[in-house]
Amino acid sequence: MYAQEYLRRQSVPSLAELRSRVEVRMPFLDPEYVAAVLQLAPEERLGTRVHRHLLRQFNPALLKITNANTGAPAGASDFTQRLYRKFNTALKRYTGHERFKHYVDVPGWLRGPLRPHVESVLLDKRTLTRGIYRADGVRELIEIHMSGRSDHGAALLLLLFLELWHRQFVDGESWRC
Repeated sequence: MYAQEYLRRQSVPSLAELRSRVEVRMPFLDPEYVAAVLQLAPEERLGTRVHRHLLRQFNPALLKITNANTGAPAGASDFTQRLYRKFNTALKRYTGHERFKHYVDVPGWLRGPLRPHVESVLLDKRTLTRGIYRADGVRELIEIHMSGRSDHGAALLLLLFLELWHRQFVDGESWRC
């Protein structure tokens, strides 16, 4: 679902916008890139060190662009990225103000076009009796999110993806769009 719906709707416009400024590649579709990165130790490939290194080598100007998730420059160290993230979290918690928001409105997307699908999968009898989730907790999470009282978009996506994974790889269902 993520690859077929979310990525297709969000990545294509983003890539088109980026292509107007820089050459864009899809690194995870490049087998040589993936093989090279997998040779690194796990601590080297987590975070943004590899990305920063590549940008520093080939287009250092891109390191000055603000990271939309943290507000820090793209070239900032992992420590600096964490500081910015903590600052923004504290700002939101104590003032209700978000300086930087993700460029995709996941909560709105789940309340809007994906709402019927989210509810049909997560409130399905199979999902609720699988024994992974507390049925009342899932219902409450959906109700709170859909009412707009609180944003539980990330949690709902995780629950949805886990259930779809179970259906395909544990239950043996074929994927259908």
